[in-house]
Amino acid sequence: MSYTMYKRTLNANREKVHIIAGKRLMNMVSMIALLVAAIIALFPIYWVIVSAFKTEKEVFIMPPVWIFVPTMQAFKKVFEMSSNFGRCMTNSIIVTVISVILTTIIGSMAAYGLARFRLKGSKDISFYMLSTRFAPAIGFVIPFYLIYMRFGLIDTRLGLILANITINLSFTVWMMKGVFEEIPVALEEAALIDGMPRFGVIRTITLPLARPGIVATAIFSTIMCWNEFVFAFTLTQFNARTLPAEMPRFLSANNIQWDVLSAAGTLVIVPMLIFAFFVQRYLIRGLTLGAVKG
Repeated sequence: MSYTMYKRTLNANREKVHIIAGKRLMNMVSMIALLVAAIIALFPIYWVIVSAFKTEKEVFIMPPVWIFVPTMQAFKKVFEMSSNFGRCMTNSIIVTVISVILTTIIGSMAAYGLARFRLKGSKDISFYMLSTRFAPAIGFVIPFYLIYMRFGLIDTRLGLILANITINLSFTVWMMKGVFEEIPVALEEAALIDGMPRFGVIRTITLPLARPGIVATAIFSTIMCWNEFVFAFTLTQFNARTLPAEMPRFLSANNIQWDVLSAAGTLVIVPMLIFAFFVQRYLIRGLTLGAVKG
């Protein structure tokens, strides 16, 4: 090998080393940035949960107390200040489960029709359905309240379930339309040519392939239904009130017991954290399938 070729090879190797080192440095910087962002995002949740196990005095101590003896006093005060808190938790579970099941079923059927059949103005229909999410929920409260007053749905679980279905249905259709569009039409056409009925094709081919996307959509709907506040606070009074709508009970103009408020917030947050922990792998699979494709 000549000296010139040796120098070229040496320079090329150096460039490769620099490129690899640069990529590793960028990956390290990205990981550090993501870690810092995660800490910033999760710290308020951590602080609320930790404050729930402190005494009222320890919550206000400065500098903050990091090592302390956990206590359940704040949780006892939650149920003392709100005798309806247990009922609210039951309402949240019932309303969320039924709303998600019905929304997922109805939204999946509508999304399949928009994704598979050539309907006149199907693109406009999709846009109109999604446009219902453009306006804030507070803009629909008064019409909902007047309609519910007329039909006796104020402070009922049925009324709250219908409201949740209404505000989440467009989101479900949008998500599921992308899921069904990712599934090759040729698979269904082959089954139809073999004589299988349309319902059988959907049941045996389409739904199994769309299961990750369906689960991902149901997860998002569950989180939105569980955290819904505006309709739950406005359309309920006592019997059908959910956990988010009960939170203002622990606030007052004269005094805020931060330990009690943190305990109540923990009881609202922890169920969704546990739920998200167990379903995270299904959520990732659903998103990679194309569940967020418009």
